[in-house]
Amino acid sequence: MSSHTIEFSVNGGNILSATSLLTADSVEYVKADFTFDQSWAELIKTAVFRVGELVYHTPLEENSCFIPFEVLKEGIMYVSVFGVSGNTRATTNEFAISVIGSGYTQLEPAVASDDPYQYYINKVNELKDLAVNASDTANSAMDTASKSAEQATAAADTASQKADAALDAANSAMATVTNEIENHNSADNLLAHPTLQNIAAEAKAIALGKAAAICFDTKATLDSWLIGDYTRADGKTPADLKIGDNIYIAQTDTPDYWWDGEALQVLEGEKVDLTDYYTKNEIDAKIKNATFELINQMEYDALYQSGNLESGRIYFVYEGDII
Repeated sequence: MSSHTIEFSVNGGNILSATSLLTADSVEYVKADFTFDQSWAELIKTAVFRVGELVYHTPLEENSCFIPFEVLKEGIMYVSVFGVSGNTRATTNEFAISVIGSGYTQLEPAVASDDPYQYYINKVNELKDLAVNASDTANSAMDTASKSAEQATAAADTASQKADAALDAANSAMATVTNEIENHNSADNLLAHPTLQNIAAEAKAIALGKAAAICFDTKATLDSWLIGDYTRADGKTPADLKIGDNIYIAQTDTPDYWWDGEALQVLEGEKVDLTDYYTKNEIDAKIKNATFELINQMEYDALYQSGNLESGRIYFVYEGDII
């Protein structure tokens, strides 16, 4: 895409540019590139373009954005930047640029510039999707914990990491929205976009709800933890439990549980005890050391009924005649 770029440098609260003159009426053509000193490294940055009472907040992606055509009108345009991170807010002075008239005659209404809030809506939706995906992965990993004690521990670790990722994503969504809300100067514009708050709240609810699960080696360890006699390495306490949280036990002869807000409840579908089942290596060894016999169905039935089947021998049974 063709464009004309204006470069701004930001050092602390001071913004400067070598450009002091622009021509009016360009649309998605004049681009602003910003270079920041190290003090801005961790901040979420937004450019502010003002002409009289008209103000546009434009989020920066890779420290760049197009200047909204609505402010490229004959007169003086002021450019500034603010950045936020948590409770921190950095601001700059306004840099004045003269906008002179062009020879362009508009025959049809120009399409309005993108709503600045749409950027944040898109970002929060991305974070919400991340929370959902991390939550689903956590739940899937927990489901596999019913197969064996060893898998239970590994699955629980994976689930814990995914749950943390889901919660981090939701918190990032909330922070993004909160920062923009707190730093926007128009309450009317804010009220027009409740979607931001709703999506972020939903993302956090997903992360805190669906992805919550913890694992213990034994039921005895869980019981000790509930009464305060055992301390988890991750620092979680019974006070951290929320209604619906899953509690998985690595011990194979013990069911898993969920928290109803006051007490443990057994999860439907207990673990499968694999103690009496052969492992793959054991089966491979038996096949390797076994003797084989090709036998028809009638002969096999006769050996079975007489109790003369040999232990360790593998019988291949066929029906009819072998040609």
